[in-house]
Amino acid sequence: MRRRGTKVLSAAALFLTAVPALGMSYNVVALPDVGGEGFSQALGINDAGDIVGYSQAANGVEAVEWIRRGAPKILQDAAGEGSVAVAINNPGYAVGYSIIGGGSGTEAVKWTPDGTATVLENIPGYVYNGTNLYSAAAINGAGYIVGDSTDSGGYAHPVEWARNGSITALQELGAPGGFANAINAAGFIAGELFTSTGGEAVVWSPDGNPTVLQAVPGYDLTVATGINDANFVVGYAVSSVSGDQIPVEWAHDGALSFLQDVAGLKSSVPFDINNAGNIVGRSGTNGILDAVVWAENGTGVALPEGTYAFAINSAGDIVGDNYPHDHLSTALLWLPRP
Repeated sequence: MRRRGTKVLSAAALFLTAVPALGMSYNVVALPDVGGEGFSQALGINDAGDIVGYSQAANGVEAVEWIRRGAPKILQDAAGEGSVAVAINNPGYAVGYSIIGGGSGTEAVKWTPDGTATVLENIPGYVYNGTNLYSAAAINGAGYIVGDSTDSGGYAHPVEWARNGSITALQELGAPGGFANAINAAGFIAGELFTSTGGEAVVWSPDGNPTVLQAVPGYDLTVATGINDANFVVGYAVSSVSGDQIPVEWAHDGALSFLQDVAGLKSSVPFDINNAGNIVGRSGTNGILDAVVWAENGTGVALPEGTYAFAINSAGDIVGDNYPHDHLSTALLWLPRP
């Protein structure tokens, strides 16, 4: 396996890692670095095994799709200043953002399966420091997209784009601001809303009404990062006093449970959950952040040292990267072995 700080693995590099506590092992594939600068991240994957992310190029970052777990394709850069793709649905539409204003702003983007980019509309009047600052975070199979947009006061607000591209600001709580992070097949959206004392993990129903998820005692901020089609939600709780982060899951009925804090350092964050209830994210170990996979029962195991895991599909394929070191990062794909 690749060690941090060594040369980037070739496109054909493949190695094995075992997760005996979960009865699983993985083939790990280093995805091609199409930008040529030795820095790539894989951020999203669909059930067909199509992967999206970005690669660093000499003139900036390029949004990339690795088709069927391998061959790379550079996606159209809508504004010409760099793009990042963060999620892809089963029909093959990807979303993310393009960089504008010399790096001071972003615009939400949707890519068609052939890689053509469309800039999504912004909330009218939402301009921060003279430029747009909004991005897309997730897309479901029906083509509904969620993300956030920043207003003139610097507050990010959760938004949703319909299939026709029209944008809607999602309902908020008393204080302004929040983020929409994930959306499932039925249109339920997971994210967070700011409050006067911190923030609350929420789920918006398809009609736009938010439900605040159960709080974690002793923690003043909760964030929902992923949701599956059974309405199981994953996220984490943060203490503004200690900085501790603990991983949690909310069942479809709202019941709260705690995921294993693999490193034991209260620094674990889950990012995604598939329909089988498997969860991926990261956890800190001796100052190094390791990718983690949690089973349906909440038991977690770290993948190889110095890796991140961002997304998991229905087959259990996981994407992420090795932890950036010396300005190098390799996009990785973990494939479950039979």
